[in-house]
Amino acid sequence: HLNGVLADDMGLGKTLQTLTLLTGLHHEKRAATLVVVPTTLLFNWEAEIQKYTPTLKVLRYEGRSRENLAKKMDEADIVLISYTVLRRDIRKLANKRFYYVVLDEAQTIKNPQSKTTQAVMELKSEHRLALTGTPIENRITEIWSIFHFLLPAYFKDINAFKAEFIGAPSAVPDPQKIAELQTRIRPFILRRMKENIALELPPKTESYVYCDLGEHQAKLYQDVLDKHKSVIREKIETEGFRKAQVHIFSLLTQLRQICCHPNLVDSTTPEAESHKFELLKDRIEQLLPGRHKIVIFSQFVRMLTIMQTWLDDMEVPYEILTGQTKDRQGVVNRFNEDASVRIILVSLKAGGTGINLTAADYVFHYDPWWNPAVENQASDRVHRIGQTKPVLVIRLAVEDSVEDHILVLQQRKRFLLQSAIEADADGVKKLTRADLDAIFGGAGSGPILKYRSAIGQADDL
Repeated sequence: HLNGVLADDMGLGKTLQTLTLLTGLHHEKRAATLVVVPTTLLFNWEAEIQKYTPTLKVLRYEGRSRENLAKKMDEADIVLISYTVLRRDIRKLANKRFYYVVLDEAQTIKNPQSKTTQAVMELKSEHRLALTGTPIENRITEIWSIFHFLLPAYFKDINAFKAEFIGAPSAVPDPQKIAELQTRIRPFILRRMKENIALELPPKTESYVYCDLGEHQAKLYQDVLDKHKSVIREKIETEGFRKAQVHIFSLLTQLRQICCHPNLVDSTTPEAESHKFELLKDRIEQLLPGRHKIVIFSQFVRMLTIMQTWLDDMEVPYEILTGQTKDRQGVVNRFNEDASVRIILVSLKAGGTGINLTAADYVFHYDPWWNPAVENQASDRVHRIGQTKPVLVIRLAVEDSVEDHILVLQQRKRFLLQSAIEADADGVKKLTRADLDAIFGGAGSGPILKYRSAIGQADDL
């Protein structure tokens, strides 16, 4: 009656392994198993159940008729529910006892104070299972949160956990404490990496391609900096660095948007060019004659809209997947199966999990994000079991910009993850005054940080 984490690398079939487990256990009538998933994965789970384990009766608990669905739970083998609906209906669900409670993308409960996490903790079951390819996505306390769900008495409360394994917030990670934590959690975690298991997978190559800011972009970038940096510095002095973070993040978002395309911030000059967009177009035009299939990720839906306009003008068939997409699986199927559809545009938030894009062999990350685990999850929509072609992942970035700084923070996170500790998720909380001074230097003041020396020769525009 101990519980655990299935933390296999992304793309190794955690869903199928879980369904296999439940099929083996449901040979006699038991209480229903509750599977809690992000909203976007409800359809994916239902499709996997129907495809691989059709003997299991599945109930999708969502919509306005949930009162009637609740009465049918006892007839089901598996009840699928989103974290959002669980949070809303926890008062009803907390009174039921399930056989298994399975959390997919279990890093969703990484914040112990969130209402979603608190709702999950109220569920009752004989067994519990957490599924996540990133058991520690941002900081070490996420492990405490997952284990508090699995084995509530195994670790002390969160403050005692921090004192035992982290120490002072500013302290350098203690390798001995990290090793002790790893020893404590290892018996409850099954983690296999793709390179050790999926030996048949073709190689994945990653590269960074840099460009500079165009003349209009550079001026807009500097104007936005000049407009906001004195205000932010004043707020830091009067309110403190922590309270100024909202304003800092707003500025950083605008700077990132300018790096993507000036029209994301300034629509008064529709003919303004983006050097990065020109770079992307050049690469895509080179690839199209080779019959490649291409996935382009961006965090900004408006940037995807600009790409749509270009593809329409080029008369290139494509699909697009964002948070507004209703038929996600239909979009994915058309991209994977229709040879004429060469490109799919995907918002990083909506398409980073729960889809299979193995028809593609090129992945473009148009704009870097603070957390490399999010980008890796997105890339692994392509480089996963079923992929037969070598995959090239290309990350575009504007040199001498806030994007340089994001790449540096990504490198720090990758290093810390190897030691079971990472920085804060959005990156902003770990920015120092020196970091801000570097960013406030503006365009044309020289590279913010010599990141490219750490990753090899850059491919410049």
